[in-house]
Amino acid sequence: MSREFQSFHITASSDPVAGRILRERLTERGLAEEQSGLKIELAVKPELAAESFALHCEPERAYTSVAGGDLLGLLYGVGKFLRSQRWRAGGFGCSALKLAEKPERRLRQVYCAGHFHNFWQVAPEPVQRRCLEDLVLWGANSVHLLILPVIDFDDDWENPQLKAQMDKMAALVRSFAAIGLKISTDVYVNQSFRNTPKELYARPNTDPRRGNNGRNVCISKPEGHEYVMRNFRNYLERVRDLPIHFWRFWPYDEGGCTCEACSPWGSNGFLRTAEEMAREIRAVRPDARFIVSTWTFDRQEWEGLAARMRENPWIDYVVADGHGDFPRWPLEHELPGGVPLITFPEISMWGLGPWGGFGATVLPRHFTGLWNQVKGKAQGCMLYSEGIYEDLNKVIELQFYWNDRPAEATLREYADYELYGADPEEFLALCRLLELDHVNDPDAAPAGLAQKALALAKKLDAALPEAGRRSWRWRLIYLRAVLDVERLVGRTVQSETAVAALRELIAIYGLPKYSEELGPMHRAIRPPLYE
Repeated sequence: MSREFQSFHITASSDPVAGRILRERLTERGLAEEQSGLKIELAVKPELAAESFALHCEPERAYTSVAGGDLLGLLYGVGKFLRSQRWRAGGFGCSALKLAEKPERRLRQVYCAGHFHNFWQVAPEPVQRRCLEDLVLWGANSVHLLILPVIDFDDDWENPQLKAQMDKMAALVRSFAAIGLKISTDVYVNQSFRNTPKELYARPNTDPRRGNNGRNVCISKPEGHEYVMRNFRNYLERVRDLPIHFWRFWPYDEGGCTCEACSPWGSNGFLRTAEEMAREIRAVRPDARFIVSTWTFDRQEWEGLAARMRENPWIDYVVADGHGDFPRWPLEHELPGGVPLITFPEISMWGLGPWGGFGATVLPRHFTGLWNQVKGKAQGCMLYSEGIYEDLNKVIELQFYWNDRPAEATLREYADYELYGADPEEFLALCRLLELDHVNDPDAAPAGLAQKALALAKKLDAALPEAGRRSWRWRLIYLRAVLDVERLVGRTVQSETAVAALRELIAIYGLPKYSEELGPMHRAIRPPLYE
């Protein structure tokens, strides 16, 4: 049985956070809140498993119940309720439904890389909070926040801009910890500020995959070690009272030193300093959990890491991933002590630059291939995000790690909820076309696909209600189709059509007016318009 509703009533016994989030999503779609509407009962029931939910819709009684084993479970149930309805302007059709789910992987984290003056650094805190709440509804249970992007600041702890950035991130930390999310942040092993003394610099990485974008310090120089530890302690003092659960150490890009005393960096200088910092963190935060990344480790570093883990079992999670295919070592070996393996899917920077510079990035086929490599081993993910343009990639990955849900099933559900009015199969076809045109070189683009994608985008645009047509999610997808024709067929982004599209993207991302003072890496995250 199905029944149409234009109004709702959330019971007074509802959890206030879940009730607020559900109320906001319903009222913004034009539904009224009144006693005669669909009664929605929200409850935390500890007898259910942690992070699990039970959803029961009885449209004939105008009644729906959503229960969670904890607040996060309740929020996941709210998300599933919202995505299970047949939406239309001002209302929805509710069908009989009885469903219970729980996540299969333990960590489903979104990493908001707030640097380079990108969306996660410059957007207002309420806007960022709303975007992250939407990802919680899709299954996220942890958020990684760059509380201090050292690459953007001088070593001046009294700088008002630095203080403002840290205060903004601290507000997000508290906000998301309050709804049950585990908060993660970075501990800088040898990454450092813009004005780091040059005599302390590390010897640069020689492997281009490992990057040399920042100012890295050689921690084998006594003065370098003292400088790094002094700034580490300054940082720890300023964040020690925040509800941070995970403390993450990252080896390369930023990071690394190839001097004889630090090499091999991943299993020598890096781990040596990370262990020292971890001891100091645990002295003030006994509940701390430590994540160690192995980004671009070679076999020697992997084997050295495993040996040190056997000698000193202080690591709680190991992050593994790299450019392209997943590294072989962690697929072929077990981590000492049964430490969980976490992936780092490259959802932001894969294959097309500037990152997000032409609108939405959606790569269902690419990420399905990577998921099939790791799903037998990985216990979680850390999704690296440079902004909101990879929203589709985020939900695909979150649903992989929720219950191995196929990417295409997730995209259909996304269309039904976020783009109601559009045909989900046509939306899926558009996503496939955009992935095939995910190239920088016009000569590498399949002939005729960009025009086909734009024609399909225009058809979908015409089917959307006005609110859906204006939504940032749809505009990022639509503008991507527009710009693919301009850059791949017209071979320019200087046309009147392209410039208008780029201006709209910059406005959606909330990026500042361009200036050279924003730094060279700002161009990597900015649509290519520098007015």
